[in-house]
Amino acid sequence: LTASLPGMTALRVLDVGHCGLGDEGSAALLDALPAAGLRELNLSGNSAGSGALRALGRAAERLGSLESLDLSFNYQAPQGFGPALAPLRRLRRLTLMYCELDDDSTAVLAREGLARLEGLEMLDLSNNHRINQRGWRQLARGLGARGRASLRVLVLAECFGLNRGGLAALLGAPLASLRVLGLWSLRDPEACAVLEAALSEGRLPALRLLHLEDTPLRRELATALRGTSVEEMEVFGGGTVAPAAAGALGAALAHMPRLRKLDVLAGGPNVNPDAVAAGHDALAAALAAGARAAAP
Repeated sequence: LTASLPGMTALRVLDVGHCGLGDEGSAALLDALPAAGLRELNLSGNSAGSGALRALGRAAERLGSLESLDLSFNYQAPQGFGPALAPLRRLRRLTLMYCELDDDSTAVLAREGLARLEGLEMLDLSNNHRINQRGWRQLARGLGARGRASLRVLVLAECFGLNRGGLAALLGAPLASLRVLGLWSLRDPEACAVLEAALSEGRLPALRLLHLEDTPLRRELATALRGTSVEEMEVFGGGTVAPAAAGALGAALAHMPRLRKLDVLAGGPNVNPDAVAAGHDALAAALAAGARAAAP
């Protein structure tokens, strides 16, 4: 493949995810990329480390058209992501799932990478469990650099270090264009309260898709959704749907005219099916009441 790549000048998408290239093989592939034209590159799951990230930096001039980059499941050299990404000024979509980012490497990513990607529209940092409050605050500074508000998709699934202070910093960044927010497994009640405040205060005016799988459905969250422009939403009942939360969500429907899809999930190995059924019965009744209230 590396012998053929330099002549593939029409190549626009290259997906070599989970191909076992290793750091050396990933670096060789990057060094062999054609002179221009590549729009999407997936190098996820190849054990790419410092050598590959240095090669990514060397390839920056040939990657002047790159808009989408997936480096997920590469966790050998998280400190190197920021410097490698900085020259990719046209990058729009960046995926760094399962990269073992911590506070220090996230600070470098934010300062030397994200702060320079002025047109970044999608960022997925899911399953980076070691980022804590300091890292999230640095990330918020990077996203808010130069007053930029281009971000449209932010996915932070199962980032268990995302607490009240971290989420408050992120939702305090310029997010007027944010359309998709994924916060799977947001279990900290104080962090949930931060999201609820952002919704109720209208700080996410463009939000259309809200993913809260494995995040308990709270009465306060359901109430905060009133008047939002959310069109699709997935929430988790935590095994049972509390009557207060079900009633609040049902009532909120009358004030969510753009909602097209609602997924309420409840399950798991330790869930009592009778309790789930009872909770869903309460939710169904509340939703029906809300729908009747919303009907013209």
